[in-house]
Amino acid sequence: MTKPREPLSIEDAIMKVMVGLGREKAAAVVGKSVTHVYRWTDPDHDTKPNCDQMMKLDAAYVAAGLGEAPILRAYQAILEAASTAPTIPLRIAQ
Repeated sequence: MTKPREPLSIEDAIMKVMVGLGREKAAAVVGKSVTHVYRWTDPDHDTKPNCDQMMKLDAAYVAAGLGEAPILRAYQAILEAASTAPTIPLRIAQ
């Protein structure tokens, strides 16, 4: 069963990278197992990537010619939402 992910969430963006690059390549880019990287796509899991890992995934995605950096776009959307409605709690990985 597929767990729903919010559009423009970090989890959804990482899934886009995994699909675009392939699971094995995405995991190799950050030096983690496929299972570990897949956990990052689960909004209910506590394991989250650090900034360096997210930048590596985005860079690999862009370098592969797959389009704009999906994790950066998700982060931009989260930041824009926070700046326009700061009273709405956002789910940002801590």
